[in-house]
Amino acid sequence: MEYVRLGNSDIQVSRFCLGCMSFGDPASKMHAWTLNTDESEKIIRHALDLGINFFDTANGYSAQPPEEGEDILVVYFSNTGNTERIAQIIADETGGTLWEIVPETPYTAADLNYSDSDCRANREQNDPDARPAIADEVENFEEYDRVFIGHPIWWGDAPRIIQTFLESYPFADKRVYTFSTSGSSSGNGAYNGLREGYPEINFAGNLHFTSSRLSSAQTRVADRLSEILSAEAA
Repeated sequence: MEYVRLGNSDIQVSRFCLGCMSFGDPASKMHAWTLNTDESEKIIRHALDLGINFFDTANGYSAQPPEEGEDILVVYFSNTGNTERIAQIIADETGGTLWEIVPETPYTAADLNYSDSDCRANREQNDPDARPAIADEVENFEEYDRVFIGHPIWWGDAPRIIQTFLESYPFADKRVYTFSTSGSSSGNGAYNGLREGYPEINFAGNLHFTSSRLSSAQTRVADRLSEILSAEAA
């Protein structure tokens, strides 16, 4: 193993550095792939046996409790389970509170039969004033600074019930990130529609998943969250 001087110090470190991003306490919800102490120790001991003495543990800072006022709420509306899956990953990665938008009147299979032009979903999407009622309320909404809102794409837009949610709470001083799912269509139209419809809300970006990209959801969510944290720290 070759060693070099660390900066202007007299410390000699190995040319190879072991990144410890996945080491820590899984119960902390730092990352879904976090290794526990026993598994981490095996890797570290092997690295030491190889002569590596340079370890990057910077990601450990993210395991610290959030600063006051930085609590995260992960809200989602889902019918097939795809949006719920993404919401769960985000909640696991961030340690945020997970909250499901449940319609006061649940949607039936007939309600979602898009081939029927008169089905409930089509009637709502064709009516810009439709606001389906939500069964429950978020407790202590004012305590959350960052809100993730997830939904499926219905005819290129967010379901009207998402507008019900947006109009039910004060979003001043909150940063809102959306995520959406669809069979194959884009999520750009829905995201832009929400931004244009609610210019007073600070929408900070959308992450969209088609059915073919759900298999990479864990990695894409982690990458997106990393981008968000970098942007917020800038």
